[in-house]
Amino acid sequence: MLKTKRIVMHPNVEKFILKGANLMWPGVCNKDDLEEFEADDIIDIYTNDNKFIAVGAYGCNSTELEPDMKGIAAYILCIVNDFLWKMGDQVVLEPIEKP
Repeated sequence: MLKTKRIVMHPNVEKFILKGANLMWPGVCNKDDLEEFEADDIIDIYTNDNKFIAVGAYGCNSTELEPDMKGIAAYILCIVNDFLWKMGDQVVLEPIEKP
């Protein structure tokens, strides 16, 4: 089974994502735990209570990440229950585990 990278967002950010916003860096709560990544890498986006909410693509490289980073963390590609989601098999994959 394919495993994907995972990013976790702060409480109350979900409502903005569901209205079409991209995920911004101030809304990410696991910045310090992220492994190296490249811009446009595909990621799963979860709420802080471990609920899968969307698929996105990183907005920058991990080498560009700063402590008080602003800007787009992930471009949202698909949200749970949107039209694209309903066309697929609605399977949520396990996140990539650290070695």
